[in-house]
This record gives sequence, structure tokens and C-alpha cells, in this order.
Amino acid sequence: MATVLGINAVFHDPAAATVVDGDIVAAAEEERFSRRKHGKEAVPFSTWELPVEAARWCLARSGLRPEDLDAVTYSYEPALLLDRSGQYTSWTGRFDQEMARSQVADALITSMYGFDLAPPALRLMPRRLLAAATSAAMKKEDAQAAAGTVTMRQLAPTIRYEGLLLAETAGSIDAFAGVGADVLLMGGDMKRPAFIRPAFDALARTLPHHRSVRFPGLDHGGSSDPSPANRGGQPGVVAPDVLKFFGQR
Repeated sequence: MATVLGINAVFHDPAAATVVDGDIVAAAEEERFSRRKHGKEAVPFSTWELPVEAARWCLARSGLRPEDLDAVTYSYEPALLLDRSGQYTSWTGRFDQEMARSQVADALITSMYGFDLAPPALRLMPRRLLAAATSAAMKKEDAQAAAGTVTMRQLAPTIRYEGLLLAETAGSIDAFAGVGADVLLMGGDMKRPAFIRPAFDALARTLPHHRSVRFPGLDHGGSSDPSPANRGGQPGVVAPDVLKFFGQR
């Protein structure tokens, strides 16, 4: 088996965990040490802000030193476009203009269309009706949000960085050929955005040392989202493949 340090530092609630021979030995969130609610701001460009104290505590709790680790895992879903056509990135200009006019609902709709995330039914609705419904939903969330909760209205300005990230990584698939580490590439049945499936397949062809696994019925939320294939929203649906991957190291 293996000794693994797991790191989650995307958006908010950064945390760390140690797994030894398939068993979780220690786990902690960074906010328990920094006393900062949610650990950090919920923005995608703060992935550099790692849960250092949580990781240090997990190692100490497990009686491990960094040199004892067989692997360090980092959870992140990289955005990857195979071309530079601008199909999924040209919306950021309109988004910025709408945000500057405090039209947050309109900006969210612009990003939804830009990322090709709108279900077919929503594409039939007039934009002004979608904007009104989105604005009402945000007002309700604002009124019901507990102290310290990051609402959609607060998160909205950061969505533009997802578009910028897509633009920066567009056409960079060949760079992954230089990744020498073993990679577990996990995917599901996500149909939107349409670039997800081709990117997954391209990575599978490009990464020199990898194992690919598809999970029918799972989408963007992976094992955390309840679905017909995983009604309880439990990690057990992906755990066997994760354990098998590290057990072969």
C-alpha cells in the first residue's frame, strides 16, 4: 500500500489528511489553526494558499515525516481547451461590463452561456426572465445566509478568472507530456461544458504514466453530488479505484 498526504486548497475550506495503507489516520481543516472562517476567500486564484498548518498537524499526528510519504495528492479540476478559438472565453468582456454596472444576475447568465452550462430548457427562456429569476434566488440566499457563508453574489466577481484560466491554458495539451508522475485520471458523464470530455481523452493520450477511470452517472460534483448513480452522495463510489491506484505504487 502507500503513505499519502492529501491536500485540498481550491476555493474555501482548505484541508489536509493522511492515509496510511488505505486508512485515514488524520484529517483537519486549516481554519482550526488559523482561526480564519473557511480558511480563506472562496476564489479560484487562491489555490497557492495551502493548508500548511493542517498538513503539519496531520503528519505529526500520524508520526510521519515528509520523507516518509509515498505521494502527495492535490484535488483540482484543471480547465483545459484543446484550441484557442475563443469559443468558451470570449464572454469575459461582457461579463466585466455587467459586473461594473452591478448587474450581477446578468453577468452570471453570461458566464453560464459562455461556459456552455445552460440546460436546453433554459436556452429557450428570455434573458430578462432568467435574470429576474436569478436575482430573486440571490436575494433569498442573501437573506438566509449564516454569518461567514460565501454567497453566490460574493462569489460572482471571481468567475471571470475561470474564463481567463481557460484562455491561458488553451492549446497547452502537449505540455502534459512532460509530467513524469503517476496520475490517476478520473472522469464521469458530464456533458456540459462540451470541452470536458475531449480534454479528458486528450490527457489520457498525452500523460505518459496514468490510469484512467470513468464513473458512469457522475458529473461535475463527482462523488459528493447525489445522483441516480450515487443517491447518498458518498465517496465510496470512487474509493475502491483510488485505493487500488495507491496500492499499486
